[in-house]
Amino acid sequence: MELNDRELLQFFKDLHSACPDMPLVHYNVPRAKRFLLGEDYLRILEVAPNLVGVKFTMAGAYFGALQDAIAMAPQLTFFVAENFLASAMQFGARGCYSSLIGTDPAFMLKMYDLATDGKWDEAIQMQMRVARFYADAVPFIEDLGEGSVDPVFDKGLAVASGCIGGHQRCRPPYIGWSDETIEALRDWLDKHYPEFRFPRA
Repeated sequence: MELNDRELLQFFKDLHSACPDMPLVHYNVPRAKRFLLGEDYLRILEVAPNLVGVKFTMAGAYFGALQDAIAMAPQLTFFVAENFLASAMQFGARGCYSSLIGTDPAFMLKMYDLATDGKWDEAIQMQMRVARFYADAVPFIEDLGEGSVDPVFDKGLAVASGCIGGHQRCRPPYIGWSDETIEALRDWLDKHYPEFRFPRA
């Protein structure tokens, strides 16, 4: 349920009281009901000065809100998802929390370095490739009857890519992808997005 202002500030005040020396990063996600804006973070910093960063999810849909938040709270480090990394870094975001880092890390590191160096044309081209990947991958997985919620998708993708060992199982209530889906995704990646397979052929 959505928090009101009093509940929101009390939550962060309690966090600060419990661990005043621990730097905190807030995962700002619309499915949590209360999507926080720049003015919210200014009030939170008054009760939780150990807040140091924000993952501003859905930055493409909240483009203006992200710009406002960066301008209003420059003392915070703002992160986005990889499908908006280069665009967001142009106006002050510092990086991203990446699912694709679990495929072939070199791809994401290259895009980050290009953006850091101000090579925007190249960085935007890579960002557009990432956006196309997600637009194609999610329906591919859902057509196989599997879930695409973050922990399931991220872990399954990492295993299918070959970059990370282990298994795609997830803790309940989430259900990881079947072995058949992992193999189908590997074949799909090889055919359509070989840059997200590891090691590269």
